[in-house]
Amino acid sequence: MPGSDATPGIEAGQGAQGDSGPDSAASPIDTGLAASDSAQDTGAMGDARPGADAGGADGGDSGSDSQPPDGTPGGDAAVEDPWRGLLVHYALHRVEEENAGVDPKDIVVPNRAGELLNLKLSPVKPNEISYGPTGATFTGNGGRLEATDLASSNFGQAIQEAGALTVEVWAKTPNGAQSDPKRMVAYSHDHTRHSLILGQEEENFAARCQTTATSDIGGHLDGEGCLGFGDHLLMKASVFPTTEFRHLALVFDPTWPGTAIYVDGVEQGRCFHMVGSGGYGVLRGWTEDNQIFALGDSPAGSRSWEGTLKRVLVWNRTLSPAELRDHSDNEAALDSP
Repeated sequence: MPGSDATPGIEAGQGAQGDSGPDSAASPIDTGLAASDSAQDTGAMGDARPGADAGGADGGDSGSDSQPPDGTPGGDAAVEDPWRGLLVHYALHRVEEENAGVDPKDIVVPNRAGELLNLKLSPVKPNEISYGPTGATFTGNGGRLEATDLASSNFGQAIQEAGALTVEVWAKTPNGAQSDPKRMVAYSHDHTRHSLILGQEEENFAARCQTTATSDIGGHLDGEGCLGFGDHLLMKASVFPTTEFRHLALVFDPTWPGTAIYVDGVEQGRCFHMVGSGGYGVLRGWTEDNQIFALGDSPAGSRSWEGTLKRVLVWNRTLSPAELRDHSDNEAALDSP
């Protein structure tokens, strides 16, 4: 993974313009880091963090061990099952071989995490998407991959019930001038509600998610919102253009609470979701307004992205900094599940 040639920079984001398993012994993912390394990443070695899996607490742990707001975002220093909480896994670099001879309009992108949510994707404007051994390439002219209404609704319910979120993408684009932002991953309904955006705002990786501390489009509420990252909840890190795949991630951790973004396994900044006088933000609105899960554009078809996606993962728990770094360093091992 590149990193030394382009150190990501951070700036306070602005709102979109006009856009209002195997067990750990068998797993190829190495999450067993030295105690000193883990402690540095997580702030407290072995602390349990609530709200990781669907249905509430992580493995039955209570919220008494949650980190204070100045704690590092992330889950346990060591995870027994590194695949737990994986809701979505699209290996887009394998679509071509798995759909050999299939008409482009009939291509189906399976969810490799299983059929629990039946979140398979189908193309819209299929001639604007091409597939190859590096991934799915979008021309920026309206092509997108999207799930059905029912599957998307089940996805939103699963995330909101869990109360935690991690989204990872491997992306590249030669176009560093795309804005508004253009969507790599979206879960939204036209321009009135955006629960999730991972996209591009010119040279920046831009991301946000909807909580009780945001408006319906994931932006700030007057007098509330994001502490430590400006007063808008569109977080940014300088990444584009790039000819190499970059590992980009958004994390919502309910225990501190707030969002953090990562580039190539390195945290770029965090945003504390605050509500009113000392209140904390939680995920909300994910089950409202018939939102659709899509890649490459907004479901409304108005924020089309030009570039290539290799892999997309969505978890209903907060991945630790050590896990994200390991995924960035060992991406090929993720083909296993």
